[in-house]
Amino acid sequence: MTGTSRTADDLPARLVALDQSDQALAWRKGAGRLAYQSPFLGIEEVAFQRPDGYQGCYYCLDVPGHGAMIAACHKGKILLVREYRLPLDRIVWGLPGGRSESGDDAEATARRELEEETGLVIDGALRPLTRLVPSAAVTKHTIHTFAARVVDPAALVRQESEIASLHWLTLAEVEALLQNDGILDAPSQTALLQLLLFHRDWLAAD
Repeated sequence: MTGTSRTADDLPARLVALDQSDQALAWRKGAGRLAYQSPFLGIEEVAFQRPDGYQGCYYCLDVPGHGAMIAACHKGKILLVREYRLPLDRIVWGLPGGRSESGDDAEATARRELEEETGLVIDGALRPLTRLVPSAAVTKHTIHTFAARVVDPAALVRQESEIASLHWLTLAEVEALLQNDGILDAPSQTALLQLLLFHRDWLAAD
């Protein structure tokens, strides 16, 4: 599998046909209004009608811009960060990442966040892993995930305002965390699983 994102052309015809037929069952989306807004997120109230005729209002989380996360890799190891997350009130494992600023694209966001949080500089091109919506029932906010090799793995500079610690983990250690609920952050989980499942040859070639 290459580093490019998969498209509908890559899918078997049966899966494409299923998607096309199911779209006829989509709800009818009506007018929306912003019920709450802060500098970091908003809540949108949207009118809808289901195929069975039921009408109501739905509440969606509106997060400005897009997100990006990146797995920095070097000689079979992956960099994970330990970061405090207030909703959980604990420090958890995850990948470096953040939200877009000033209209920058996903790759620029990933590069900036890696350098800000860890001090590491990417060697060469980013390798796209996947893009995801953390919870499609709640938000359309999209997070893009990447992998990349770095110039100097020893040049770690922790962003003290956000990051508790930085760690190069072996693939076995990452797999152990994934198998034992050690990585609770959904985008980090997804990116790491994509990397281990579909990009293992690339990891081994480092």
